[in-house]
Amino acid sequence: MNELERMLVALGGELDVPEAPDLAPGVLQAMEGRRAQPVRRLPRRAALVAAAVVVLAALGATLAIPDARSALFRVLHIGGARIELVDELPRVPAQSDLELSLGTRVSLEEARGRASFDVRELDDAPDRVYVGLNDTVWFLYGSPAPPVLRFCFAKKDDTLERAAERLRKV
Repeated sequence: MNELERMLVALGGELDVPEAPDLAPGVLQAMEGRRAQPVRRLPRRAALVAAAVVVLAALGATLAIPDARSALFRVLHIGGARIELVDELPRVPAQSDLELSLGTRVSLEEARGRASFDVRELDDAPDRVYVGLNDTVWFLYGSPAPPVLRFCFAKKDDTLERAAERLRKV
């Protein structure tokens, strides 16, 4: 202990410190005179509105930041297609009522009459013919499980030949 510390300890022993007053009776008397006020709570509707505002603010902030928006859309599977490569295609049950998907079932002659384009001569006669929306003609070969479809659009021959060439490359 250095000299200064010794002098301070000696001075502390010589000081006259008064006794601490007893404040408890005065505080208790003041408390008895006042009525306790109830704790105020937010009404249920106000609490719900406040929670909705907080949620909307968080959603707005998330949508304002491009990276956060992309992450949210990715989690919710919104706004994009997901492509999965598989070794084997899954089995799909045959659809018994193809008219809902392909259009009205007609004869080949009727399809030629209803189409706004020349339906080419076919090597093999189709088992079923459908005329659909957007001026399409569908040919079904074999039973509906699994069907082999050929379709024609109102296109020029050179457009169809280029499309066929692309399909051959695949």
